[in-house]
Amino acid sequence: MSVYLNRLLIENFRCLPLVDWQPIAGVNILTGPNGIGKTSFLESVHFLSSGKSFRAGGIHSLIRHGQSMVSVYGEILKNGNAHCLGLSKDKTGQMKARLQGHPLAGVSPLSLLLPVVSIHSDSYYLIDLGPEFKRRFLDWLTFHVKPSHLLTWKKYRKILLQANALLKQKEVKREQRHFWYEQLAEVGEALSENRATVFSSLKTAFQTRLETMQLEALQVDIEYRRGWRQGEPLFDAFCESDSRNIRYGVVSIGPHRMDMLIRSHCEEAKKILSRGQKKIVAMALYLSQLEVIHSLTSQWPVICLDDVDSELDKQRLEFVIEAFSEIKTQVFVSSLHPETLKNLFCRNNETSVFHVEQDMGVSF
Repeated sequence: MSVYLNRLLIENFRCLPLVDWQPIAGVNILTGPNGIGKTSFLESVHFLSSGKSFRAGGIHSLIRHGQSMVSVYGEILKNGNAHCLGLSKDKTGQMKARLQGHPLAGVSPLSLLLPVVSIHSDSYYLIDLGPEFKRRFLDWLTFHVKPSHLLTWKKYRKILLQANALLKQKEVKREQRHFWYEQLAEVGEALSENRATVFSSLKTAFQTRLETMQLEALQVDIEYRRGWRQGEPLFDAFCESDSRNIRYGVVSIGPHRMDMLIRSHCEEAKKILSRGQKKIVAMALYLSQLEVIHSLTSQWPVICLDDVDSELDKQRLEFVIEAFSEIKTQVFVSSLHPETLKNLFCRNNETSVFHVEQDMGVSF
C-alpha cells in the first residue's frame, strides 16, 4: 500500500460539526440514512487532496450553516513516512494549505502526497459532458504521473491569456501576434506531448479493463484529439488560423481545445448508452486511471466510492467491487446496503463498517 489516512479531523464541513475519525488502512464502509452525512466524509477526503468538492456548488455550500470557515486536517502514512496535512477555506474562497505545520503557496503538494480518485453519482458526466471535463480528467492523471506537467499547463495558460488579450486589441501588427504564437506553440507542444504519452497508457489499460469487466459488447473506444490538425506544427497551425483568431478575439485552436472522444458502436457514447451503462464505462475509465498511475509510479491513490451500488445490477456490481478490491489501497465507500459491500470487499481486504450518526460523527 502506498498511502493511507490514519486520522481525519473535519470541522464545519457541510452537516459535520467536528469529527475526529481514525479510518482503517483497508476498506471503510460508511452507512446510515440518507442526508446524515456519509457523502460528506468522502467529500472531505477529496477536499483535503484537491481543495475542491466533487459535488456541485460553491464554497458556501461546503461551510456548515452559521460558520465562517471549513477545515480538514489529515495524518497520513506514505511509504512508511508520516505527514500532517491541513486545508481550510473561508466564505470568500480564500484557502490556507499547510504541510507539517508550514504554510504552502498552493494545494498541489497535498495532491501529490495524497492523491484521491473519487467516483460518485455524477461520474457518468465523464461520458456526457464536453471537452473541458475530459481535459481535467486527463490533466489530473498526467500531473500525478509527471508532476512537472502542472507547471507546463500553468505556463501555457498564462501565455494563452496574454495572446487572447492581444487579439482583442485593434490594429495589432502581424509580428506581435506571431511572437505570441511562437511562445505559445513552444509550451503547447510540450503540454500536448505530455498528455498524448499518458493517454496512450490509458487507452491500453482501458481496453484491458473493458474485457475483464465483460463490456466488450458495448464496443467502447476512446480517441485523443490534441486540439489541432495531426502532423502539423503548432506554430504553423496558429498562423494558419490567424484571421479566425482576429475575428473572434481568441486563439481558436491548440491544446486548450483538446478532447477525448468516447464512442460506442462508432457513435458518441453519450447518445446511445443508458445512464447505467455510462456509469459502468466511467468506472472502467477511472479504474484504468488508477492502473496507469500505479504502473508508472508504483503508487496507488486513495479511492472514494460514493453510492457505488446504485443503478448497477448484481452482476455489474460484483464486477466493479471485485476490480476495486484487487487494488491494495485505502478505500472509502458510502452505501445504504453495507452488508452486501462488506461481503464483496472482505474477500481480499480488511473491511470495517462505520455508522454515521447525526452530529456525532461515526461509530463502529
